[in-house]
Amino acid sequence: MLIAAVLIVIAISLIYIILKYRYYTDPDDGIPGLPPEFLFGHSRSTGLLSGTSVSVILSRLQQRYGDVFTFWWGHKRSIVLNRIEHVQYVLSNRHIYDQGSITADGFSLIAPSGLISLQGKIWKRHARIILPILKRAKIAHLIDKITECTDDLIHSGQFIDNHVNTKLAQQFNQLFTNIFARTALNYDPNTNKSSSSSSELSLALTDFIEQSARAMLAAGLPRILQHLFLRMNQTYQRARQIIHSHILAIIHHELSRVKQVNEKPSNLISSFINSFDHDGLNEDELFDEIILLLIGGTETTSSALSWFVYYVSKRPSVQEQIKKELKQNNITVDTQLTVELLDHLVYVDAVVKEVLRHAPVVSAITRCTLQNDEIGKELKSDGLPTVHVRAGDTITIVMNNIHHDPRYWKLDPQVFLPERFLDEDRDHHPCAFLPVSIHLF
Repeated sequence: MLIAAVLIVIAISLIYIILKYRYYTDPDDGIPGLPPEFLFGHSRSTGLLSGTSVSVILSRLQQRYGDVFTFWWGHKRSIVLNRIEHVQYVLSNRHIYDQGSITADGFSLIAPSGLISLQGKIWKRHARIILPILKRAKIAHLIDKITECTDDLIHSGQFIDNHVNTKLAQQFNQLFTNIFARTALNYDPNTNKSSSSSSELSLALTDFIEQSARAMLAAGLPRILQHLFLRMNQTYQRARQIIHSHILAIIHHELSRVKQVNEKPSNLISSFINSFDHDGLNEDELFDEIILLLIGGTETTSSALSWFVYYVSKRPSVQEQIKKELKQNNITVDTQLTVELLDHLVYVDAVVKEVLRHAPVVSAITRCTLQNDEIGKELKSDGLPTVHVRAGDTITIVMNNIHHDPRYWKLDPQVFLPERFLDEDRDHHPCAFLPVSIHLF
């Protein structure tokens, strides 16, 4: 028994040493950073697991270590860049810096065949099909449905004058779940309230978003634990099955319809149907793309709208300017909105930009280095440090740090000031403002 116990202790020690050396040892490349913890990396020591936001953590580390430092997402080491010159170089060289494995791994838990989960040639094939469908001209005809869903929320009685609303995030989540259901799935939650299958779908959409978000927030934990959480999560599995069945039914219906009738697509899935050719998407790939739209569209947009209400509600002068611009363009509660009319709302656009500058919907984006490289080598004369990276290294770009860096803004970046986008900071560096991050794709 004693020998067996000794052997077990030795085996455990060897496994620990091997894993520690292989996955949790910082290479001697001169890039500063906290020492990583076994299994957790920096997730526990920085407070990420206890709820501290990524933006706050990486801002503190920048103050401590400077513009280039390391951060460990679990066992995955990342080089964090905070200079826009470095950022521009990385984002401009897709052939060297592909979709980050951390980002891809996180989304692949939910949708392994979705665009954000892919890299290389497969990513290019999906991007060629998906991105054109998401352009403004392709979704402009959905404005009426979006407006109807928003009116339904406003008139639902959930907003009470002179009453502090503590459920904005949940209400906006439900709003964009309804918008997704109506624009992508041809499901109207108002006209289908009596249908048990429709209410089941509405609940499934909400449950799926909540459980998916919980799994993806645990990005620093070992991947096997994330998989186990979703596999054993009955709420998630049930919601996914309901959504899967509903989407496949619509796909089959649309496939048969488009063969008989030549008309414009009535929803997003209809738009995707045209990709069903020899070089297009199969059913599983299409399902994953729809799932990514559900998660990405709902979580990011509801977050942005919640922050919009938060910032604007505290600034009466901004509210007055918005009302003034609406009046100048003869926009009332009865006005039918169009893309052309929205383009005239210059100040509103500036407010939205300022909200997204202070509260970007994505904290950071990552890139995977495909070959050895030297970032900033050509800009040494400007006093910019050269960052030596190796094939396989992960690069992290932090939106919040750049958005609040006084080196890149003429007006105080800590102050909420929409006018900056109309005056002094109108011609800011393109990489100084990464609001929604199309670079995720």
